[in-house]
Amino acid sequence: MEFNREKIEELKRLTLERIKRNREAATGAPAAPDLETFSGLELKQGRALPQEELRTLMQERRFVPLRSVTQTRPWQAQQDWVTVGVLVRRSEPRAARNQSKYVVLVFSDLEGSDLTLLLFNTAYEQWWREGLGTVLALLNAEPVEGGKCYKVDTATKLLRIGEARTYALCAGLVGLEHCNNYVNL
Repeated sequence: MEFNREKIEELKRLTLERIKRNREAATGAPAAPDLETFSGLELKQGRALPQEELRTLMQERRFVPLRSVTQTRPWQAQQDWVTVGVLVRRSEPRAARNQSKYVVLVFSDLEGSDLTLLLFNTAYEQWWREGLGTVLALLNAEPVEGGKCYKVDTATKLLRIGEARTYALCAGLVGLEHCNNYVNL
């Protein structure tokens, strides 16, 4: 099962029109942080996928919090499952044994739970340059290496929601080296 791109674009257009109308009618009060309601992540302004669209896409799919993916083993169920997280690390492109390219992404809830994703084929082609701090929905990733990593080989199994408002790179020093960890502001 994959996300239907045509439906996403239509829902996005309709939602953006509704948002524009609402903004025009607003009183000018400052907006509260945009909350991605499934994961609880705060988003920066300019959400890529409106919450109403995501809610529509999630119908008949099971949301699994990122921290619960390895314990609940949702891939064993007969139902589509989705988790949401922030891209916090990305490797340089690598060559697999069959010489195809792939990239390793680390996906986090910014609360201490991480998943390692291996992107191949069209997923690699579309997502290998995605910026750190991007909030993504992940659909039906396949476990490899006993569930330590998850394989994504189709671009439509990832969906960009927006940018995490509370994600940042550590600015400190560890010895004489710059810290390369992420922080949840």
